[in-house]
Amino acid sequence: MYSIHGYAQMISDRGRTDAYAAALRRRITPESVILDLGAGPGILSLLACHCGARKVYAIETDDIIQVARECAETEKLAGQIEFIQENSERVILPEQVDGIVCDLHGALPLFDGSIAAILDARNRFLTHRGWIVPRRETIWVAAAACAASFEETIAIWTENPYGLDMTPARQRAVNHPHNHSQPDLVLVTAAACWTTLDYLTLTTPNTDGTVTLKVMRPDLAHGLIVWFDSELADGVELSCSPESTEKHVYGQLFFPWPEPIRLTLGDVVSVHLRATQVGSDYVWQWATTIRGQQGDIKAAFRQDTFSGRIITPERLRRRKNQYVPTLTEDGDMVLQILDLMRVKVPLEQIAKQIASTYPHRFANWHSAMGRVGELSAQYCL
Repeated sequence: MYSIHGYAQMISDRGRTDAYAAALRRRITPESVILDLGAGPGILSLLACHCGARKVYAIETDDIIQVARECAETEKLAGQIEFIQENSERVILPEQVDGIVCDLHGALPLFDGSIAAILDARNRFLTHRGWIVPRRETIWVAAAACAASFEETIAIWTENPYGLDMTPARQRAVNHPHNHSQPDLVLVTAAACWTTLDYLTLTTPNTDGTVTLKVMRPDLAHGLIVWFDSELADGVELSCSPESTEKHVYGQLFFPWPEPIRLTLGDVVSVHLRATQVGSDYVWQWATTIRGQQGDIKAAFRQDTFSGRIITPERLRRRKNQYVPTLTEDGDMVLQILDLMRVKVPLEQIAKQIASTYPHRFANWHSAMGRVGELSAQYCL
């Protein structure tokens, strides 16, 4: 979920937006019906209309969809675009679509539940001769030197000006990939293709593969840098490579090693990288083995984002199979509110009843209305 400023950054990425516009111009005909998946403020829906689409279905879960509606009114395109605020996997469209356009990336295409949403939309909505923008995306891996990023996110926990040893925090930090933002990144190895996501044939949101990286310049390496290149249509591409002259809003993802390793010419870096969707997010695992010229192991690391999670023993206890739950006061209150909603009691009446039942929580029914309104927005039609 982006703020309005986050969406502004995406739109102001001219290389990204120009590429999507060019791809839509090549694909759309006057009879095209288009699905904009994760429409955000609606720029791709509006561009599809300007390219001549007969109809656009814009699906977005966030309230930013209201901005898209208002922009469509301003552009006098409201009649061509149907806005649907819902999780796309719960949507049923009245017709098949000729094309799907989406920009559901984080630093990588494997982001939240984006791949699963694309596959579901393709399988249920796309005609058998339909197209998807982007068409395919290739994910690359290289070992990199990036001392500033490593110091900022890893070393700071045990090498700080206060003399604090926060090793438990460091142990979690080294198992947590993050967007790379420092300008000092240098690729120490050649890049290798980890996977290619062809959205017309892809069958799973999970990806697993091994790459072998050849050292091309001796340096102190701090971890792996991972990025994607996108092919949107024939002849329309964009690259997020840190060595590209293009600079896009997505950036790259940095997978740190527990410690820096000096790589020399002749060293071989083997990386097994796995991304598994669990719920609405991904669990990442990366295993690195570095061998010298004689085949000797210089270093070997096994890391995963599960080890980077922060969860208290008490919260963990409440997730065990044998745990017998007891509702908190807040749980009881939520249950009462939902029960009243189920029998179609007006929100004002619900708020008054809740304020009366929990006078130590709410000064008056107006303050209770905020909690009632949140639940109504979340669970009601």
